[in-house]
Amino acid sequence: MKRVFFILITLLINTSIFAQTTETEYNFLTKDFAAQTAKGIVPELEGYYLEDLLVLSDKTGKVRLLYKNDQETIVPVATQFHIYDGDKTFYICVPHEKSEKAIFASYSEDLQNIFKISTNAQTSFSVIMIQYPIELQKYYDEIKELEQAYAMQNELEDKGSNVTSEEKLSVKNTEKRATPKKDKPVIVKKTPKESLVINEYESKDNIKATNGKAIQKITGGLSRRKITRRPAVYNENSETGLVKVSVCVDNRGKVVKTTVSKSSSSKNEKLRAAAVDFAKQYKFNPSSQSRQCGYITIEFK
Repeated sequence: MKRVFFILITLLINTSIFAQTTETEYNFLTKDFAAQTAKGIVPELEGYYLEDLLVLSDKTGKVRLLYKNDQETIVPVATQFHIYDGDKTFYICVPHEKSEKAIFASYSEDLQNIFKISTNAQTSFSVIMIQYPIELQKYYDEIKELEQAYAMQNELEDKGSNVTSEEKLSVKNTEKRATPKKDKPVIVKKTPKESLVINEYESKDNIKATNGKAIQKITGGLSRRKITRRPAVYNENSETGLVKVSVCVDNRGKVVKTTVSKSSSSKNEKLRAAAVDFAKQYKFNPSSQSRQCGYITIEFK
């Protein structure tokens, strides 16, 4: 068991910078979660979401990870164990290893009380603690693979968007070639000669009228969710800047909320409007989570 704890703590230390479990987070995953569930309410904590990690094969327990909506690190702020013993369900919060001593005191006390009530809970807890570090490492590896694949795809499309001077001249003379009918471009704030154009991504072979590049990046909780529809954006004018959009997605994968992060975004209203319209066109895979949030950052070059 000591070896398991060592592996778990190593995982947390190696991938975390600032995370720790607060008293509010701890209470939500334990007594508040139990109280809301007893009332038939789907437990939620504003500004957070839970992500499933592990379900025991015998259905006696499962593990969920708690994240902040605006969190970019892949390390959860806390971990929740569900342990089932007949008609009883125990909710355990495993704090982040950098949490205050008071949080760990609560964790230790809660475990002792649960184990006094149920020996089955103690057995299930031990089984989870063996599987949890292994599944957590797999989970981190999958996230990194998704991020690398996304970065590679973005790089390939970025290279594909670089057209030669002759191609640019040809595109200007042939509007249909630049914007095929099937692309159905959305022009953001139309202006004479200059505009930002957002096209639904359909083919890497489409020639786009680009005077500049627009690089996309997804971070936070959404970096761990597969994309089913990803629009392509390109910049037709000389304006440049970075816009970071906070995005929330529902269980169907539809973007339901977009907010520009003003502190880390360009003050250019045209770029902000384009980035928000772009973010709204994203579509993610369905999920059991009612809401999941993250960031979509667009750098107009």
